[in-house]
Amino acid sequence: MRELKEELGSESFQIIKECPFIDRFEWPKEDQERGFAKHGKRWRGQEKHQFITRFVGNKDEIVIQDEEIRKIKWVPYSELKEYLIFEGQWDNAKRVLKDARIA
Repeated sequence: MRELKEELGSESFQIIKECPFIDRFEWPKEDQERGFAKHGKRWRGQEKHQFITRFVGNKDEIVIQDEEIRKIKWVPYSELKEYLIFEGQWDNAKRVLKDARIA
């Protein structure tokens, strides 16, 4: 919920389900070095706990954090694959949505 508030500017979300899958990955070495140069700390990767949420607010509540998100767009499931551009992102989304019995 903190990430949604931080990156989308709204608290109007309901958690529907916490997914049992934890998404773990390591960043490429050049990204690790860039992060160290910028923040003076080393991070090798990330561990993401995933949730299915429902937005219950009004679209005008959404104020994106420009440093994190270029733009947002509501899309139907049938088009979702076109918008997930990172390696493994589509496979992960399918797995999470299948577990939640959404897809």
